Amino acid sequence: MDFLHMVIGLSLTFTLLIIPGHSYKTPANPHLYNKTTPEMAVRDGYPMEAHYVTTSDGYILGVFRIPYTNVSASAPSTKPKPVVILHHGIGASSSVWQINSPGKRLPYLLADAGYDVWLANGRGNMYSRNHTHLSPEEKPFWQFSCQEMALFDLPALIDYALDKTGQKKLSYIGQSMGTTIYFMLASAIPSYNEKINVAIALAPIAFAGHMKSPPAALLSPLLLEPGPATEVVSDLFSLGSGEFVSNIEWRQKLMILVCSPFLFAFAACSLPLFVTYGFDYSQLDASITDDIWGHYPQGTAVKVFVHYGQLINSGRFCMYDHGIVKNRKIYNSDSPPDFPLENISAPLVLMAGPNDQLATSKDLAILRSRLTGVNETFIYVDYAEFNHNDFLLAIDANKYVNYPVIKILNKRNGLE
Repeated sequence: MDFLHMVIGLSLTFTLLIIPGHSYKTPANPHLYNKTTPEMAVRDGYPMEAHYVTTSDGYILGVFRIPYTNVSASAPSTKPKPVVILHHGIGASSSVWQINSPGKRLPYLLADAGYDVWLANGRGNMYSRNHTHLSPEEKPFWQFSCQEMALFDLPALIDYALDKTGQKKLSYIGQSMGTTIYFMLASAIPSYNEKINVAIALAPIAFAGHMKSPPAALLSPLLLEPGPATEVVSDLFSLGSGEFVSNIEWRQKLMILVCSPFLFAFAACSLPLFVTYGFDYSQLDASITDDIWGHYPQGTAVKVFVHYGQLINSGRFCMYDHGIVKNRKIYNSDSPPDFPLENISAPLVLMAGPNDQLATSKDLAILRSRLTGVNETFIYVDYAEFNHNDFLLAIDANKYVNYPVIKILNKRNGLE
């Protein structure tokens, strides 16, 4: 460790010690860091079903459902409940909604409030590594970006959930990439607006030309030339497989061994999170860090990151850029078309954080200016340091996110 890193680490440790109300605690569940989404539900005392949804292009998605709650019933209710889908961000899985400390996990709060809760898993993560004829051990399996998640995964899941529940509409909650794929779907296939009674976008990302995150700023220039050059970069980051690193047990154990025991180590290991998402140490509960280290990343394709790099470089909200030759074959144009955001018509709520390094105020302003087909509601979290991941992990998540979300859903679903 060089002198600069030592100074940074000591500074962060000192900062943690003097932040009012911040305390370091031993992780509450030190042996449960690598549990699956259903195992975490059992830990937390909630029922959970596993479902498998096959997309039209052959990917088999693992989806989890909380059909009822132990608060109000000991058995499934025969009365239909309003349906809500929660979709994770880039490289994550359904388990990110279960990481915060007890009493602050949105899926359970929704179930307790009377909702039929569905937790999505995008293709390629640990729960969705299956296909009708492709193997995740082979590169063709990983030839997708968030565009395919939007145009294949999300409509398949929406149709499946509505069919299973007998409902005509559902509510949708996405965080980060979960918002990106919703904007893509609702604009490219407008008929799906009729199936959504409200979409809530947490830390929304569509336009990305003004991202402040240093990793994004440093890596996106490597993708200036779509086509063969991008393929070389993708192969470099994936060691030729096309897969961005999945959740490997030895890496989980190493992170927990190195990062959890001491306050200094916790501060140092948290630094990359805050550099990427925005600094907000006062909202990070040290007792949940084992779950953080143990449940991210959980697998995706490098092309998902490449697509975001293209959005950063172009300043557009457009389809994947394959290079001129492939673009002409796929899109019948030299460059990829923009997603027609004016087609979005389902009720929409945007919730943003003032200190979000990824979903910046400038990019949000561009997005809002393009949403001409819907009267969206914009909520700016009233906390100056609120960052990109605080929507999932903040100590005060109930105050700033979960309770306002439930209030919005109750109004749209007639549960007030």
